[in-house]
Amino acid sequence: MAVSNVLSMRSTESFEVVDVTSPEQRLKRLFLAIGVVTGFLPYVAIPYGHSSAFQLSQLSLIAAGLFGARAAKRRLILLSFLLILPLSVSLALLTFQTNPVFSTSIGLKYATNLVLSMTAVLGAAAVTEAEDFLVLLRSLTAALLINSAFGLVQFLGFRHHSFPFQAMYHMNPTFASWDPTAIQAFLNSGGRPFGAFSEPSAMAACIGPWLAMAIIIYFILERLGVRISLLQRTLTFAGISGGALLVAFSQSGMSLFALVGLFGCIAVFAMKSPNREADVNPFPRSEGLHLQKFARRLVILAIVVAPIGVAQLMNRAAGGTANSSWTLRWNSIQEGFHLWFTSVHTFVVGTGPGQVPRLFVVSAPGIIKFYGFVKIVTIWSILINYIVEVGVIGLIVWLFIFVKIAGAVRLSRIPKVASFIVFFLWFVGVVATTSYSTLTPVWLLLGFLFTWDLLPTAEAVAPPRNGIERPLLR
Repeated sequence: MAVSNVLSMRSTESFEVVDVTSPEQRLKRLFLAIGVVTGFLPYVAIPYGHSSAFQLSQLSLIAAGLFGARAAKRRLILLSFLLILPLSVSLALLTFQTNPVFSTSIGLKYATNLVLSMTAVLGAAAVTEAEDFLVLLRSLTAALLINSAFGLVQFLGFRHHSFPFQAMYHMNPTFASWDPTAIQAFLNSGGRPFGAFSEPSAMAACIGPWLAMAIIIYFILERLGVRISLLQRTLTFAGISGGALLVAFSQSGMSLFALVGLFGCIAVFAMKSPNREADVNPFPRSEGLHLQKFARRLVILAIVVAPIGVAQLMNRAAGGTANSSWTLRWNSIQEGFHLWFTSVHTFVVGTGPGQVPRLFVVSAPGIIKFYGFVKIVTIWSILINYIVEVGVIGLIVWLFIFVKIAGAVRLSRIPKVASFIVFFLWFVGVVATTSYSTLTPVWLLLGFLFTWDLLPTAEAVAPPRNGIERPLLR
């Protein structure tokens, strides 16, 4: 059963009435579902050239966002413009470089891939109504379950010194390929599952924040008066559990932050049910609202996963690999700042899109790592790499974005502690966990953070009339 007329996303200016059964809305939800699921399957892509690809998730989320609410769409178009502007300026000035180390063609390809990824923030504009959030929860659950299944197969395969799904890693050339030498070195180190992503840190940076976000989506659905079916609750619990175990067994440094953040978010909702009496259009509490019970069941998950995560990190640290990985990452960031301060020109407009790896080839020191002599080849940080390549203009843009996110969180009725946890996990992922800037879940979550105050609450849904109970969305 569907709701025929729903007041969509709350904004300070006005309400917007949308027919959720219209063909446009159905098409929007189709694009949204495809975008979210394939966002966690980054190798579902259409390659072009040797190092570029159109990811299905990027195209789907951009299309879904175009059907979104005007208030969120305007804000997210502004966000896309702010992110793309420094990139365009830096790319334009790159054409004037005479040093043969710089490459305009590589810069153009890299900028194209990055623009497609960043524009996926528009997907957040598509989530404006109760049914949209239900689609989002279902799609996220499916993505987590698929990645958990991938991780289980990998965990068993790595124990037998085999590397599953090798053909998949040639489908998207924007990610580093797993050649036989890299596979052998990885297996010799013990092997760590990473789902359908390119490596453990990239997976943890994407899935970690979304585990906490899944609980917040559940919270929003409850605020909207949606009774989630037993099957959906069970699948969501399984998805969060599988995702948490996958992050724990990945032994990524991000797993510590992700699991602590998830447990913190569970505690927020397990200890106190949402207070809806302050809403403009309050709903009477009914037995169909299960968020608190759901969160309390997730406490069992925390009790099980916490010792596993600690044991996995201790196991990796005992072999010296955890320390070497973070040492290498920190050294890459230091070397990136060294490049950034090379000259006034580089400081203001950056090295140019895609140029850091080329410059590191001639300037970065080698670092000893557990499986041999490894040279720093890039800045292993999405955010720091962006700032170094586009300069101080990019830094100003990000500072503005963070100020806007802080304001959005302050105005939102979502619990502040839970909101901060999601932002903090996202921040750790983009700053200190991975350098893969084409990961769609990272940018989609940024879109939600940037419009956090526009996420609907109970006042976004028309109150029941004549005592008729709100329908169960299926």
